[in-house]
Amino acid sequence: MFNTIFITAYLAAARAAQFGTLARVIRKRDERGQASAEYALVLLGAALLAIMLAGWLTKSDTLKKVFTELLDTILGNMPKPAG
Repeated sequence: MFNTIFITAYLAAARAAQFGTLARVIRKRDERGQASAEYALVLLGAALLAIMLAGWLTKSDTLKKVFTELLDTILGNMPKPAG
C-alpha cells in the first residue's frame, strides 16, 4: 500500500515537474523573438511617419520656406569679411 501511494505521488510530481519545465521552455520560446518584433514595429512606425512627413513637405512650400529662412539666418549672422 505504501509503495503504491509513494509511486503514484512520485509519478504525479514527475509529471508536474516535466510539465512545468515544458511550460517554461514554451514561455521562453514565445518571448524570444518579442524584442525583435517590437524593434521591427518601431522601425516600421518611424518609416511610415517619415514617409508621411516627406509627402506633406513636398506637396507644400513649407520645406522650401524653412530652408530659405535657415540659410538667410546663417548668412545674415556671418561676420562680414574685412577689407
